[in-house]
Amino acid sequence: MHEHVNDEILSYVWQGKMYHKDLAGFEKPISAGNLMMMNAGSSFWHEEKVKEDSVEMLQIFIRPYKKELEPIIQFHDKPKRNKDWYLLAGPVGSDTPLRIRQNVFILDAHPRKGERFEIPVYDGYKPFLYVLNGEIQIDDIMITKQEALTDLENPIPPATAKTDTTIILFFVDMNAKVTLAGTISGR
Repeated sequence: MHEHVNDEILSYVWQGKMYHKDLAGFEKPISAGNLMMMNAGSSFWHEEKVKEDSVEMLQIFIRPYKKELEPIIQFHDKPKRNKDWYLLAGPVGSDTPLRIRQNVFILDAHPRKGERFEIPVYDGYKPFLYVLNGEIQIDDIMITKQEALTDLENPIPPATAKTDTTIILFFVDMNAKVTLAGTISGR
């Protein structure tokens, strides 16, 4: 078991299975299509284990707008390989399955080889596109596994999947209030 304080943490498993357990006695396996959001707030104790072969996943740490909030844990099951953009998480008060205590929206998509797709626009938010697996092409730029792209001035142009791909898209309010008191997100 280890503690998190003032971190908003989205666990996004791409392959394999990770097992979550917390001090409240809650246990749950997390695999592709299962999302977990830990809003650590003032204190959240948990552990994660890999019991089988391996896990490929992202743990996304986001700085909350304020420290010492109430700790919360959220889970959401989503389609595993959605072709179109799927809204995973967003600010408290937004119509999203998981809530983040920050002005951030997170989406994913799984375009197939050869499919062309548009990158949405969220007014007032800046995009950050991450290729978790596969590769995409935007104009003459190839973005491959574990690479990212942003444009702080203009919308990101349409893209083409060069292979079956998993992409994560973040929209961030660059002027949002933030605390730097997080165990990990504040460093």
